[in-house]
Amino acid sequence: MPELREAFERVVGSSGFILGTEVEAFEDEFAAFCGVEHCVGVASGTAAIGLALRAAGIGAGDEVIVPGHTFIASALGVLHAGATPVFADVEDDTGLLDPRSAAEVITPRTAAVMAVHLYGQVCDMRLVRELARRHGLFVLEDAAQAHGAADGGHLGQRCKGDHVSVGANERLDGLQAAFLRVKLSRLHGWNQSRRSLARAYDKLIRPTPSTRILSERPGSRSVYHLYPIRIEDRDTIVRRLNSARIATAVHYDPAVHRHPAFDDLPAASRPISLPVADAWAAEELSLPMAAELTVEEVRMVVQSLSPQNVAILASPDRASSVAR
Repeated sequence: MPELREAFERVVGSSGFILGTEVEAFEDEFAAFCGVEHCVGVASGTAAIGLALRAAGIGAGDEVIVPGHTFIASALGVLHAGATPVFADVEDDTGLLDPRSAAEVITPRTAAVMAVHLYGQVCDMRLVRELARRHGLFVLEDAAQAHGAADGGHLGQRCKGDHVSVGANERLDGLQAAFLRVKLSRLHGWNQSRRSLARAYDKLIRPTPSTRILSERPGSRSVYHLYPIRIEDRDTIVRRLNSARIATAVHYDPAVHRHPAFDDLPAASRPISLPVADAWAAEELSLPMAAELTVEEVRMVVQSLSPQNVAILASPDRASSVAR
């Protein structure tokens, strides 16, 4: 992508590697894209979670509710803030945080609830905020997979040489910011392409009791960061697709509460079973999803997935092939 080469040369030429104008410009542009007043760029989503919790005064002795079906970084960010993750179950049809399960694990130590907008789809924030309001909880949204679907500090330094608190170095560097600015300008088009491809998958895959597609919440507009299905005999299907030279991935197995990294958490943080999160871990399979795929390629994936059970599109037009 020539724009990335241009951005690289611009940053190297200015030696603006740490913070600087590229980061400031990206923050302004991403805030505008999200329709919010401010944006603070940091090194990673994990860093953003930890810093946001610390900024809210949440740390040692506090509990943060985290969905049991998500990338492990969602929970690691809580630990980085010094707080304790407490896992709740997820919705069967979306894999998103189930507010009813979250309500069941609230204790006097609960300080926050984390809504993870997974697979490009936004949680039901009305219910999450209502739950938080009733119990006086801070709401944190992990939107790392949902840019365009929904809705800091540097080393604790007040000014040069005046460090007033224990901080962390999670700064966004100028080169990453320059690249992100290029990609941000194309994000809307990529999201449109992903939605188009997801609609093709939805039309081609005939759901069965053993094969289920992701439900899109009424009123939500998913950007399909991934295209997950739930399938009972996942290993057999993976082998079949691999033999057809079709790459797949699993998100996320095991369920978060079953990772050994959390073995030292209190028993209340790790329920013996989160049945829906465990079911997602056992059955989830992510089919190819990228903005440059075509509808014909999607049809080939589905044909390999289940030759006897594929619907036929009347006229498979080409999906947008804008580069990622």
